[in-house]
Amino acid sequence: MGFTFDPALATDKDKVRFKIGDTEDTAPAVEDETITALLSGGSSVLSASIDITRALIAKYSRLVDKEIGPLRIDHSDRVKNYQRLLNELQEERDRDQTPGVYAGGYLKSVRDANDEDDDVIQLLVEIDMHKNTE
Repeated sequence: MGFTFDPALATDKDKVRFKIGDTEDTAPAVEDETITALLSGGSSVLSASIDITRALIAKYSRLVDKEIGPLRIDHSDRVKNYQRLLNELQEERDRDQTPGVYAGGYLKSVRDANDEDDDVIQLLVEIDMHKNTE
């Protein structure tokens, strides 16, 4: 299982590891090759982090909690933590995807400049064009 992590976040792989909290080489959650495959397939750092977090939720959801004497292993807690992380990553993605389109109006100065510009095709429709004045 290949694991590397540079705290300077020199590569996208390091950024993914940082986002999902997989920075300890003693117990890596995912292999370098998996992260690299997602990134080379066109995924962004954020979408690769989301995909890996979903996979970790699926992985740990299959495991049951165990208690042997004083030792207790709670996989359900791990799943809850990854679900919280997934929600945070998805919120970050949603914030980043807010539309940048502005269609709220038309500046008078632009309208006036267009009216005076001979290269701009003038529309034949005008406001109140069909208003009955009788």
